[in-house]
Amino acid sequence: MQITGITTEIYQLQFPRPVSPAWTPGASWSSSEASVFRIETDEGVAGVAAGVGSPAFVRDVIAPRLIGRDPFKTEQITNLLRDHGGPWLGHTSPWGVELALWDLIGKAAGLPVSRMWGRV
Repeated sequence: MQITGITTEIYQLQFPRPVSPAWTPGASWSSSEASVFRIETDEGVAGVAAGVGSPAFVRDVIAPRLIGRDPFKTEQITNLLRDHGGPWLGHTSPWGVELALWDLIGKAAGLPVSRMWGRV
């Protein structure tokens, strides 16, 4: 199995009225935004995850490093994601890509990710 594509789309949700999240006292939000990461393979298995990230960064920096790789080589891929040419904490896109990778692996293995990680 090989990775054939990685995409990111940003979705924005407009709230019907402003909300005040408990974790940001005094703030008022009228919308929320999420990035959806998708990794596709040559065997038709796809992994999807949501987070925060830049479609351009995924397209220009991450995808060229991962396309053609075996998604099961998680240590190699994680090292590539962490060594993307900038500070690891400066970009959130690699985190979403890694979550989508684990979703893909779980689907290919026919197991929930929580079980693969040790839940009994």
